Amino acid sequence: MEVLVYKIKYIMITAKIAKEKADTTNTTVSEAQLNMLLRQIEEAADKGKFNFMTSAPLMRETLIKLDELGFIVTSGGRMNEVDYNIDWSKPKE
Repeated sequence: MEVLVYKIKYIMITAKIAKEKADTTNTTVSEAQLNMLLRQIEEAADKGKFNFMTSAPLMRETLIKLDELGFIVTSGGRMNEVDYNIDWSKPKE
């Protein structure tokens, strides 16, 4: 009986590099989310609406930026689902 032995090579990465990669990815994802939401907000506003709901999972950074832009974001849902209501009927100053 022949036994095969494989050597596993590990790629070395430091914690600092891992954090930088994660930060970069999170920033990119948050920016993409924000751009998508702002397009949806503009489309809803063009139809005369003052809010819209999304069930997409939103990153904390995205929620913070929406708040900074004056939107009121509330969340709710059932079970394991989270829905977000994004409202601009009474913009924050």
